[in-house]
Amino acid sequence: QAPAPAAPLAVEPDGRGKYRFVDPSLEALSVGQKALVRLGPEQQAQVKAQLRAIRAALANG
Repeated sequence: QAPAPAAPLAVEPDGRGKYRFVDPSLEALSVGQKALVRLGPEQQAQVKAQLRAIRAALANG
């Protein structure tokens, strides 16, 4: 489960040419959860629906 932050996400440079979340609770998320958080609400819902469909297909053989 990836959280759905209401406000725009604050990021800062990490010194290695990448960015990290300013909020420690967001930075502690898994890679997959971070990817979902970066999406907008509509895209996040679409991805989650696809993931649920894949899980159901795998569970049903």
